[in-house]
Amino acid sequence: MQSFITNSTSHFVRGLSSFVDMEFSTDEDEIKASGKSFIAWHPTANRSKKIWDYFRENDLPSYFMERGALPDTVVIDPGGFLLNSPSYREANWNVELNDVENRLIDNYLRELRFGESSLEFQESARRSAKYIRGQLNLGTKKVVFVPLQLANDQVTVRWGGWTGGVVGFQKTLNHIAQKLSNYVFLVKNHPLSKNPNANTPRVRSFKNIVVVDSFHYKDCLEVADMVLTINSGVGLQAMAWRKPAVVLGGAFYQFADLNFKATSIDHLMTLLSSDLSIDQGKATRFLYFLKFKLYSDCVLTKSPRDKYKNETSRSKYLNVRIFNG
Repeated sequence: MQSFITNSTSHFVRGLSSFVDMEFSTDEDEIKASGKSFIAWHPTANRSKKIWDYFRENDLPSYFMERGALPDTVVIDPGGFLLNSPSYREANWNVELNDVENRLIDNYLRELRFGESSLEFQESARRSAKYIRGQLNLGTKKVVFVPLQLANDQVTVRWGGWTGGVVGFQKTLNHIAQKLSNYVFLVKNHPLSKNPNANTPRVRSFKNIVVVDSFHYKDCLEVADMVLTINSGVGLQAMAWRKPAVVLGGAFYQFADLNFKATSIDHLMTLLSSDLSIDQGKATRFLYFLKFKLYSDCVLTKSPRDKYKNETSRSKYLNVRIFNG
């Protein structure tokens, strides 16, 4: 039986003790000499970093924990943080599914697409696509959904690519919206950007840029033709809607035939002007891997008073999956 040790105070890590052999220690030397697998919540960005670096440098088993990119999930990854991790390599997930696996993922994707669950607090309950299209007067225009991210999020800071992060991405958005005046860009500010500590400029409606903060992001996916993002988890979830996503930064879910990587403004314009589609079978296999092999199911509860903070008040694991490649 695999044994773990941690110095983390995160309730996400502490909650694992009901499922795995877990020891807690604040003594750095004791942890290093324990002979156990080190596990911590985002250890590259907090007081666990020295221990994490020691375990990685000495090729000792260590596990990086964070929220998954699907609602109510947690990832326990021996490979590290997202793009740094080999866990997402295609050989791990691009394999044919059997009938049972296909039924599992089909049921889950139906639940994901039509349910209320979300990664972040939403200002609105679900509405019909007909209602959304009517409210926004979309007509037959091509619709691009743009889920904005936080400027201080590690994924936009580390892997913002040529956009220059969230601020640069917003400038790029303004530029292409002017060029593609016959398109409608549905822009949803990140819910947590209402918190001043996020230091994230919020977009306002202007001409063919329409802010849709009062709509559920899933309803925006329903009416969109495609998604445009730096590397938001919504770009991943677009696969469940069979919608192509154009990513500008580095994304752990960026693979050929699943989405499209824009390498410059000119390339971005070409992609947005093209009739894009994704390989749904391949997308289903990737989503199955995430949901049923890599991610643990964990019900996350946020206090109403903290809805605009990046905090979860309580977590309850339904199962624990520890991926080992």
